[in-house]
Amino acid sequence: MTFEQWMKNVDQVVGDIAFGLSVYDLPDIDFRSLYEAGEMAQTAAEEALAGADFPFEELGYMD
Repeated sequence: MTFEQWMKNVDQVVGDIAFGLSVYDLPDIDFRSLYEAGEMAQTAAEEALAGADFPFEELGYMD
């Protein structure tokens, strides 16, 4: 999978978790390093949202 395809997956996961937000609406993180380390799109999306102080617990996402 290319980096671009992986980023599309990350963007989809962010949208699914954060009610339609895009990964491009969030503060930048080092996505390239996560990709090169073999991280799953889900993990990268959660890290990006955590970096933006997304309220996971308040919304019942990570009980």
